[in-house]
Amino acid sequence: MSNHRFNDSSANAIPMEDDNNDDNDEYIIEFNRESIYTNIMRLVDIIMEDDQYNQALSDSMDTYNAELFRKSETDVPINLPEVVLEETPAEPCRICLESLSKGDSVYKLPCIHVFHKECIKTAVNHQHAMCPLCRKDIFQ
Repeated sequence: MSNHRFNDSSANAIPMEDDNNDDNDEYIIEFNRESIYTNIMRLVDIIMEDDQYNQALSDSMDTYNAELFRKSETDVPINLPEVVLEETPAEPCRICLESLSKGDSVYKLPCIHVFHKECIKTAVNHQHAMCPLCRKDIFQ
């Protein structure tokens, strides 16, 4: 009888008796009560997490307002100063989370935060006219 570890629980692997085959690769696994309890509790945790996720998803869909995320029929004109970055900022673009690099052409908002031009265009065309970081109006 050999001892194996399954999911941090002890279990015994007992070779099965086989009259036809000398190479015995089949085992019966015996778990002790503690390992069964531990594995059942892990399954319960997984099921509970899944239920919580499904409930959160359902709640968000119940409160989803398509008008808030509707893309404008025409591109909204953006009258923000375009800036060419003279050095690489420490922070990435907080809309797409991609790095900003020296030489990138970006929009500088009135609150002084900077973002990729395409990211701001997309956000504004989806009716988001606030800075993603400080929530100030982009067009003030």
